[in-house]
Amino acid sequence: MAVMTSTGTKIFVSTATPATFDAAGYAALTYTEVKEIVSIGAFGTSVDPVEVRTLSSGALQTYKGHKNYGGVTGEANYDAADAGQNLLRANILNSTANLSVKVQMPDGSVVYSYGQSFDGQRNPGSANNMITTSFSVRFNYPPVEVAA
Repeated sequence: MAVMTSTGTKIFVSTATPATFDAAGYAALTYTEVKEIVSIGAFGTSVDPVEVRTLSSGALQTYKGHKNYGGVTGEANYDAADAGQNLLRANILNSTANLSVKVQMPDGSVVYSYGQSFDGQRNPGSANNMITTSFSVRFNYPPVEVAA
């Protein structure tokens, strides 16, 4: 894979649940683009470290604990009329609903996952700033990566 800039990266959301939590299941859904994205944070799976300090050896040993599927966070120019932003905001207030998420990279590769939206704050900034909104979707299922 060649290096690339972030320009052209897009985020899409769907209120539908995939029939299967794999590439085919996610690809079969209809998504709404979240427009006006200005930045997206790092995302992907991490594992909590479990540290054990044994008295006999005096050594610190580290093992893998719980998996954290992470999530996608970012910022967008606030647009009250944008359907994708509105789906993210509405999901914050619905405590049990999950969203299907599709992150499309500039080279056409895609990362899918499924989780809940936790952030939708507005940031007016200062006089020379755009009003922005933050977003955060925490994944409850492993991200599925699909090559271009």
